Formats: sequence, C-alpha cells, structure tokens
Amino acid sequence: MNNEDRIISMLEQMQADIKDLKQGQAVLEREVSDIKQSQNILRVANEKLDRNHAVLEKELKSVKSDVAEIKTDVKEIKNDLKYVWEDLSISDDRVRKLEKIH
Repeated sequence: MNNEDRIISMLEQMQADIKDLKQGQAVLEREVSDIKQSQNILRVANEKLDRNHAVLEKELKSVKSDVAEIKTDVKEIKNDLKYVWEDLSISDDRVRKLEKIH
C-alpha cells in the first residue's frame, strides 16, 4: 500500500469517526433536551407542591385554632354539667324532703 492509499484509508477512517461523533452528539443533544424538559416538569411540580404546602399550613393553623376553641367549649360544657348535676342533686333532695312532709 502506497502513501496515497494510506492517507485515503486514514481519511475514510476519520470520516467514519466524525460521522460516529456527530451521531453521538445528536444523541447527547436529544438527551440534554429531554433532561431540560424533565427539569421544567419537576420545577412546575415543585412550585405546585410549594403552593399546596402553603395552603395546608394555613388550613392546619385554622384546624389548630378550631381545636383549641373546641377544647375550651368542652371545658365549659363539663363545668356547666357539673353545676347541672349539683342542681339536680339539690332539687332531688328538696323533692325527697317535700315528699316526706306530704
């Protein structure tokens, strides 16, 4: 094989290598594009999660406030019931006393 044939063979091999590199680059560019799309999807999803988190925090604060109010109401009801039972007991005692008199 003479020098010209070797040079032609090397040039052909270089062309094949360049073609392979270009194909690889195209694959990488598609993958980078896919990654960018995925990142955008994740960014949008993350923003939605952040908004939902803020809403949930607000609702949780409201629920905690409602629970505190309910606890106060229950405490008052228990106290009121205590007095109701005491009043019933006093009334019951009066009725028994009146029954003994009659």
